[in-house]
Amino acid sequence: MANKKHTCKGCSEIIKRSEYSIKCFGACDRWYHRKCSQLTNQEFTDFERGLTKEKWICGTCCTQESHTDEEDGNEAIKIKCGKGSKRDDPDLGSIMSILKQMNLKLEKFEESMNFNGEILSELQNSIKGIKIENRELRRDNESLKVRISELEKEMSNMKNNANKEELQEKRNNLMIIGLENNNIQESTKEVIKICKTLDTPIQEDDFVCKIISSKNGKKQLQVKFKEVNTRDKLIQKRKEIKLTLQDCSIGDKVGNIYVNEDLPLHVRKLYHQSRELKKYGFKFVWCKNGNIFARKTNNAEAKRIFSESQIKQMILETKQ
Repeated sequence: MANKKHTCKGCSEIIKRSEYSIKCFGACDRWYHRKCSQLTNQEFTDFERGLTKEKWICGTCCTQESHTDEEDGNEAIKIKCGKGSKRDDPDLGSIMSILKQMNLKLEKFEESMNFNGEILSELQNSIKGIKIENRELRRDNESLKVRISELEKEMSNMKNNANKEELQEKRNNLMIIGLENNNIQESTKEVIKICKTLDTPIQEDDFVCKIISSKNGKKQLQVKFKEVNTRDKLIQKRKEIKLTLQDCSIGDKVGNIYVNEDLPLHVRKLYHQSRELKKYGFKFVWCKNGNIFARKTNNAEAKRIFSESQIKQMILETKQ
C-alpha cells in the first residue's frame, strides 16, 4: 500500500491511502492499483507480505521472467512479470522506452561530466596562476632580503661614520666632575687651578667651558682645549694624582675631582657595561681616546672591547 499519493500507471488515477497498490521494480518504478496490476489476490498478498522471493515488474517493463547473479554465485532476485508479457516476444515499445530512459540518463551523466570537467579545468588554471604568483612573490622576497641587507650595511656604515665624527669632535674635550660652581667665569678659574695642580699650566684663551647638567642632577663641566696635546697631558697626569678640592684650593668644601674623557653616548654606555668585567676577574677596565680596554693583570694582554656581545662572551669564558 502506497504511503504517499501516487498516480496509477495503469489507469492514471490517484491511488488513495485506502486502496491496495503495488510498486513496479522495473525501469518505470511506478505504482499500480491492485486491480490494474492484473495479479490474482493470492499473488498480490504474497508480494505484499513478502511471502515470495520474487519482485514484481509490470508488463510494460518486463523483458524476462527471471535471471541469476553470475558474478558471486548467490541466488539472484527472481522477477515476476506482469500478465500479458511474453519472454520470447518482448514488447518493442517497452524496450524503446527503456533505451530512451537510458539515453536520457547517459546525456545527463555526460552533461555532469562536462560540467565537472569545466570546474576541474578552472581549478587547474587557478592552481597554475597561484604557482606563478608564488614564484614571483618568492623572487620579490629574495630581492627584498638583498635590499634590506644592503640598507642594514649602509645604516651600519652611516652609524659608524657618525660615531667617528662625534668622537673626533670630542677629541679635544674633557669632562670635570666635582665642581659645583654655576658661574662660567668662576668655573674657568677653577679649571686653571686644576691644570696647575696637574703640572699643566694654561691660560684662559687656551680653552672654553660649558656647564652641563646630568639626569641625576649632578653638574659636569665640559672643557674644550685648543690643543689636543694639552688635553692628552691632563689625562695622563690625572692618573698619577688623585685630585681633591683642597689640593686645587677650590672653595672650603671637601670632595674629590674627577677628570674624564668626553665620550659619546654609545661609548659611555659600552664603558659602563664593560666595568661589569671587574666582577669576573678583570682588574683593569679603562677608556683611551674613545677606545675601551680590559685587562686581568698588569702583565696580561689588554683586550679592546667593541660590543656588548663581546662583553657577554668574555664573562662566559671566565665562568668555564
